[in-house]
Amino acid sequence: MKKEFIKDDEKVRECISNIAKMNIFEWMYYRREIILRTFFDALYLIVEGSSKLIFGLIQIWFIILFPITFPIGAYINIRNAKKEIKIKNKCI
Repeated sequence: MKKEFIKDDEKVRECISNIAKMNIFEWMYYRREIILRTFFDALYLIVEGSSKLIFGLIQIWFIILFPITFPIGAYINIRNAKKEIKIKNKCI
């Protein structure tokens, strides 16, 4: 027995009558754009969430290491400034 769907220009019309005649696989094929869009949206959210998690962990390490790295950076900047002052004083 062949199912007779209501069609508009050879495309199955989205109406309750047609949906009622479909089985699960026909409906999944008929609505494949929604299923694919949902899949890709979920995949995008997984990638975005994992990247935010990684950047969050990096920020936590930055906060933990900040008391160590900040004085080291200050020492390096002061040392470089003293070297530049020595070089400029010799030129004068």
